[in-house]
Amino acid sequence: MDMIGYLGKKCDIKCGQRIFSGYVFDFFKAEDSDIGKDCIEVSLLDKEAVVVIAIEDIDTITVDEKYKSYAMPI
Repeated sequence: MDMIGYLGKKCDIKCGQRIFSGYVFDFFKAEDSDIGKDCIEVSLLDKEAVVVIAIEDIDTITVDEKYKSYAMPI
C-alpha cells in the first residue's frame, strides 16, 4: 500500500469496527517503526493525540475532501 499519497490529508481509517479520523503525518517501514511493522502515524482530529496504526490492520482509507490538506514540510 503506497501511503505517500495520504500524507497531510484528512482521512477516515477503518480498522475492523473502529474508525480513526485525522491527518496522516508519517509512514514507517517495519525496521524504522516502534511497533516492528509497516505503519502510519495519524494525528487525531479534535484531540491532542497521535496514534500509530499498522498498515496490515487497515481495512479502508477514505480521504475527506471537505478538509484542507495540512501543509507538509518538504
